Amino acid sequence: MFLSSNSVYSSYLYWSETLNFPYPLASHSTHTVENKIFIVGGAGNSGQVSNVIEGTIDTNTGQIVSWKFSSKPLPITNYWHVGYTLNNKILIAGGTYYPPGVNSRKSVYINEIDNSGDLTEWKKLNDLPIDVEGISLAGSAMVGDYIYFIGGATWTGSYITKRNEKVLFANWKSINDYISWDFTTPLPQPLEGPGVVGVRNSIIVVGGQSPNGPSNKTYIGNVTFDGKILDWMEVNSLPAPIYRPAITSIGDYVFIGGGVSNGTESNKVYYAKVTSENGFEGWNQISPLPGYYCCSSMIISNNYIFNLNGVLSGGFTNKVYISHLKDFISTSPPPSPPIIPNPLVLIPGMGGSWNYEAIVHGRDEKNDKWKGMPYYFKETYGGLLHALEDAGYEKEKNLYIYYYDWRKNITYNALELDSFIKDKVLKDKLENTKVDMVGHSMGGLIARKYNQYFKSENVNKVITSGSPHKGTGMVFRLWEGADYSDMEGLMGPALRTYVNIHNKNYKTNVETIQKSAPSVLDLFPMWDFLKDSGGSLKSAESIHWKNEFIPTLDPLYELSNPGTTTIFGTGHDTIKYIKIEDRNDKDETFGKWIDGKPVSQEYEIGDGAILAASARIPEINFVEELNSNHGELMTKATAQYNLLKSLGIDSSKIKVYPNNNFPGFGKVIVLTVASPVEFSLEDPVGEIYEPDDGFLMLRKPGSGNYKVHLEGVESGDFTIYFGRINDGDEAWGYSNL
Repeated sequence: MFLSSNSVYSSYLYWSETLNFPYPLASHSTHTVENKIFIVGGAGNSGQVSNVIEGTIDTNTGQIVSWKFSSKPLPITNYWHVGYTLNNKILIAGGTYYPPGVNSRKSVYINEIDNSGDLTEWKKLNDLPIDVEGISLAGSAMVGDYIYFIGGATWTGSYITKRNEKVLFANWKSINDYISWDFTTPLPQPLEGPGVVGVRNSIIVVGGQSPNGPSNKTYIGNVTFDGKILDWMEVNSLPAPIYRPAITSIGDYVFIGGGVSNGTESNKVYYAKVTSENGFEGWNQISPLPGYYCCSSMIISNNYIFNLNGVLSGGFTNKVYISHLKDFISTSPPPSPPIIPNPLVLIPGMGGSWNYEAIVHGRDEKNDKWKGMPYYFKETYGGLLHALEDAGYEKEKNLYIYYYDWRKNITYNALELDSFIKDKVLKDKLENTKVDMVGHSMGGLIARKYNQYFKSENVNKVITSGSPHKGTGMVFRLWEGADYSDMEGLMGPALRTYVNIHNKNYKTNVETIQKSAPSVLDLFPMWDFLKDSGGSLKSAESIHWKNEFIPTLDPLYELSNPGTTTIFGTGHDTIKYIKIEDRNDKDETFGKWIDGKPVSQEYEIGDGAILAASARIPEINFVEELNSNHGELMTKATAQYNLLKSLGIDSSKIKVYPNNNFPGFGKVIVLTVASPVEFSLEDPVGEIYEPDDGFLMLRKPGSGNYKVHLEGVESGDFTIYFGRINDGDEAWGYSNL
């Protein structure tokens, strides 16, 4: 479909002539600052120019009332360049000069407008960071704090030597004597002379000349908080190819007019609306321009739209036309009321929850008594929660965290989630309110099992991130050998602490894990993952320990939740196969390696903990997080952005809070007490560290002697548990006092 059937606005642009430009001109840049218009460079009957012409708009009538030559022309002649208006600054980039021949530039100039509204001296900045002589006929856009230089072509000696698909961007607020350009996602194809404009948190690219000829395609690029373009999506095309059109925007609307279409200048004008979800409602044709134009410019100021100069049916023109947008804007649908997000339940991964009585004293505490794991929860999920609150969520009103006893099997925690949703999340909510769920790692499997049990009756959308839908090889060593070497993040120290406190109640460390944390087996791999000494795979059905949980799950794509999405990380070696040998007598005595003792591993792509093939379900929506490990699926900027987008949050409301210095847990000192006592830890240089809810962990400790300070709260004996982990080396102990 090329055009929307809606033509209600077709009569609302009444073009009339306003004060003409001082001379015929085309291929210039146009800038508006308050009631001033600045026309920079261009080419006309007398050739290329360096002039800057200032126009003044009457704010009452919208008419241009004067033009004058600025006393601050460009230091160079230039046309086919792009321009940006940065509050009180004007910046131009790229362009063209001649003779000899027609040649592209890569120079960048900036000028600051003084308090009286006049230009100051032009300043040359560093050139565009491109590997060609220059670029002409690019597109430009501005979104938030960022400017974009898009596409274009390189002209050398009057010939095009290369068309460009690359996209440069820079933070314009950081420009001083230097502009720091960087590259982001390129266009789907090279384009010379496209129409480009920024709307909301998106960039619209229309038409242009591709290597295959003129284009009528429209692309929309989604811009992240840090200026990068996530991707380009093709949306509704124009009814005919267009090259070098004039383009502008106001609010959610894009206007495009003129240009070269089917080999001749065009008078067509179209508009389209960009929706709150970065969607695109299609092009509508409206009142045409008074003539057939190419290479003009189009701006909007004070609800008036202007078309300035250009090439008119083969010759340069100085005509300037104006139309009021009042009727158009007032007839547009009223803005939608603010969208109140569905209640959201965040379900953290294994080890993300903590209860002192359960972990230290081994008591059976209900899930509503659990809280965030000290040191880990805030650093893993704190930034995401902050981003959700900025986007309109409010804790305990429409944002909830389901803490749970991760030692227990997933089915138990899925059933307990029902009580949490009914008694807390949906309490006092309107009838038929549905919740969204975000589950990280094991949390995604809890959400999935809950949906299966209760037929999605309370759920709108499920998002799993880094969830092992087919299990994970990293739990094999833990389950069969009490070997923590493959455990990601905090799980190593957390489980070590738990096992070393409670192993006195069991025969071996292996039995401690298998009896007290049965949830680990729920994560066992579902594929044939063990190889014997000859390299042959052992069938998952033939080994002693099997995952009895995942086979009970219905396919996620059969759930009736629209927008259900799986997010997975890539770029990290992740266990796919484990090569084993027969266990020895000592292993058997300690209950280890009933299915074979691991000697080596083979890897495939994933997040370092969960294979991409396990976290992704191809039949439903999925998002790949490049170069993201398991923790970064929550802490990385792009991961937070994509998660909020998957929830349906408007890009303009998304602000993220990455934790770029997420600490490791390979080198730590762990300390807790199973007694009514207050304690702290003093390091070798005298710095004191206090516990968090009865648990103290010092990461990357220095060498030397440490002191434990104790102060009894009640009379009686007490026990101190302590451990030191140094990557693969560790030591644990306890002291009864």
